[in-house]
Amino acid sequence: MYIQMHEVQEYIDLMISEYGINNRRTQDFYRRIINSFFESYMGQENNKNRPLKAITFYDVNTFLTNLDCSDSYKSYQYYALKRYFNFTYLKGYTEEIMGKVEKPSIAKKSEKNAPLDDNSYEKLKEYILDENKPLRERLILGLFLFTGLSRKYIARLLLDDIEYEKGMYRLRVWKEEKERIEEVKLPLKAELQLMIYKYVSQRVEQGATKSAKVFDLGEDYFSTLVKELGKEILGDSNLTITSLTKTFIRKALSYDGDIINVSKLILESVSTVAKVLNNDVDNDNFVKMSILVNSF
Repeated sequence: MYIQMHEVQEYIDLMISEYGINNRRTQDFYRRIINSFFESYMGQENNKNRPLKAITFYDVNTFLTNLDCSDSYKSYQYYALKRYFNFTYLKGYTEEIMGKVEKPSIAKKSEKNAPLDDNSYEKLKEYILDENKPLRERLILGLFLFTGLSRKYIARLLLDDIEYEKGMYRLRVWKEEKERIEEVKLPLKAELQLMIYKYVSQRVEQGATKSAKVFDLGEDYFSTLVKELGKEILGDSNLTITSLTKTFIRKALSYDGDIINVSKLILESVSTVAKVLNNDVDNDNFVKMSILVNSF
């Protein structure tokens, strides 16, 4: 057992407290991954008596290189250790470690459904905000790009699911998990607020009731529409809803890195988010999620 394991636990607790990481699953995530380094690597016979200040980037590199796991999970390890050792360095408990640690790379298996590059993202965003373009198409594209939701959630939306509270619109989505149905309320990016208002107003003026669908379209048509818009805006007929979801995940993680929050925003599992993991993990609350979706 590593000689300074007690201090390791103490510093984990301090980091969680000072960074305001209140979500229990996120706390467990940090403890499990950080402890794996100290138990399996620093707990080895030739390492167990070394003080914390003797740990170097070589140790973390060696640990990550020898991990027998997926690239995504290796990235989990990297970012958790980065958060921890940056904290201990600032507190003076360890030397600077992570600056020279090699960031694990996640190999791209296929270009299909890949996240958009920055140029394509900006072109789509420009189209969405262009009031000379059709409102319905702009809103559909905006919902996919700025919420990360899959088409089944967008297709099921009713006008009654668009709630106006405290000067802001939010989405009420019904998430099905096995035999349980959960009501989830999601924040909306600022750019969507005015579009939602205009679109809902139009539908009401046309006589639509609150029980009417926001978009009277089948799920398959959303995919067709996104593909057509991709060809029109990007000159690429291979744009998919999945690529828009992955773009949302990458943008969100690059700003905040909270895989728990992002999984809640897109109503998908943490493992889905981990496939495009791009940054550290942080705390969990509705206000933080609102800031997150408005960060890019």
